[in-house]
Amino acid sequence: MRYLDKEQRKKIGYEYIVEKLQIQSPYGRRKLQNLKPYLKGQEDLLALEHRRIERVRKIVDDRTLYTKVEMLLMRVKDVENTCISCEKGKVLDEVELYELKVQSMVIEEMRGLLSDFEIEGVKFTSQEEITALLDPNRDGLPTYHIYSSYSERLREIRDKKRELEKRIMAGDLDSVEELREQRLEVVVEEGAEELVIRKDLSKKLEPLMEGMLENIAALGRLDLLLAKGRFCNHFNLVSPKINSESKISAKNLINLQIKEMVEGQGQEYTPIDVELSKGTTVITGANMGGKTVALKTITLNVFLFQMGFYPMGEGVSMPLFDFIDFISDDMQDISKGLSTFGAEMMKLKEIMIFLHRGQGFVALDEFARGTNPYEGQKIAKSLGEYLNDFGTISLMATHYDGVVNEDIVHYQVVGLRDVDFEKLKRKIDLNKRGSIGILQKYMDYRLERCEGYEAPKDALNITMLLGIHEDFTHHILKNYKGES
Repeated sequence: MRYLDKEQRKKIGYEYIVEKLQIQSPYGRRKLQNLKPYLKGQEDLLALEHRRIERVRKIVDDRTLYTKVEMLLMRVKDVENTCISCEKGKVLDEVELYELKVQSMVIEEMRGLLSDFEIEGVKFTSQEEITALLDPNRDGLPTYHIYSSYSERLREIRDKKRELEKRIMAGDLDSVEELREQRLEVVVEEGAEELVIRKDLSKKLEPLMEGMLENIAALGRLDLLLAKGRFCNHFNLVSPKINSESKISAKNLINLQIKEMVEGQGQEYTPIDVELSKGTTVITGANMGGKTVALKTITLNVFLFQMGFYPMGEGVSMPLFDFIDFISDDMQDISKGLSTFGAEMMKLKEIMIFLHRGQGFVALDEFARGTNPYEGQKIAKSLGEYLNDFGTISLMATHYDGVVNEDIVHYQVVGLRDVDFEKLKRKIDLNKRGSIGILQKYMDYRLERCEGYEAPKDALNITMLLGIHEDFTHHILKNYKGES
């Protein structure tokens, strides 16, 4: 099944959230990059992930503990390939042995720090055997070299080398060259003995790599969980409910990317409440009315839930879906030579395959806007009726009239319905350059469920408020009234 491609994820604001996660280790970043959606039927696994998140939120709340854990994760190097190579019999070099030593020390410290925090699926096993092999002098320092204590022969060779170096420093010019040649021979002996030791160490480490790889996986899981927990704490997110009713219920949903952009412009962001069931739900409203924002907000939070994150809202309850898709008129297929409408139809053709295979979530933004209005309205209406017969939750945003019938749920963006137009027009007349900003400030982006079947006429109100030439406005009013 399919759960949004990379371009769709970016479009709805998922990538924006991912980039804000504070991942500290290469394993956590890899875990995030390879993150897969929870599939329908894996509700127990998703519930387990929610329990893990709640557990790590307590770690994040303990500032002293969290800082220590965070610092340890920052010290982690990516030694996964080293472990795999060692398992296959490779002789490790000195740098690889050093990195394994540091990793084993980090894991031992992590075990001690989290001894009172049992997290399901995140268990660190002892690395004492690895530490003992790579720290034979028990100095506990995060450094490494081939220690003389590994072999009596190595100790003797190094003693001989040091003696020669002293004689070179103190010798006369006639003897220095001969002493240097002797030292070179000793260095070759030292390298040969170090190789013997590295072979022996690699052989002894080989059966211990399985445990190290398990700990690496645990580090990645912990890092990602901590990032999720930190994100939840920062935004005061609450664990969602998992239902099996093919129903979405949520209050105060936000799209973080859009919220921060809107607030960065000095405007107030409006969260949305929504209830969706299987079949078709249509959102109507004029352009500039916030339909696309609502669509992206709902789709983003459905996808966050499916990926094991907490949705950004309150009282969220939803199921796992067999597939999630999002169609908008700026799809990537347009760059391949297809028209907007052609790209939409190709995408719809793919979605129809999944409609017969399971229960999904589909969002369609102004579908069929790329063709002429008469045909576009008929196609949008037909699509809404067609999708209403499936178990999939289908959410359509449109500005077309007559798309909704008595069998389809209808939401309207409140828009300018409750605005004092005379007061608003005076404000715009006094500041024509800031007219769009003023209009956006007064636009009510909340969704309201309604029983009527016609789209609101905010487009006419916007045209008049923005001060379009009066003659043109007069013609529009005549056509709205059906005058000749």
